[in-house]
Amino acid sequence: MVSNKSKIESMQKRIDSLEEQLEALAFKDTLSVINRLHVLEETLFNCKKMLTFDETAIFLGMSRSHLYKMTHLQIIPHYKPRGKMVYFDKEDLIKWMQGGKVNSLDQLSQV
Repeated sequence: MVSNKSKIESMQKRIDSLEEQLEALAFKDTLSVINRLHVLEETLFNCKKMLTFDETAIFLGMSRSHLYKMTHLQIIPHYKPRGKMVYFDKEDLIKWMQGGKVNSLDQLSQV
């Protein structure tokens, strides 16, 4: 039986391959097809609890080098089983992002 993780990885590879093929063909409606593929990618992110390094960079909208610096300096919560691959819990990432809240002037005046 195929696991959800391998199904998701397989779908991700297929999506990447389709994007490359569409860009190479210079298909007239490439932009709308690529946008639909990005929606599928976002759906994949919603299905996963743990994200890989590359997925996390996309999820957070930051470069891989910046994410690497943040993990190296232990600024961002992550898991490193057996000291190799780096994984991120999506819920931890969301909590971490919400930790830097800046109140608006209206919220400050209500306090």
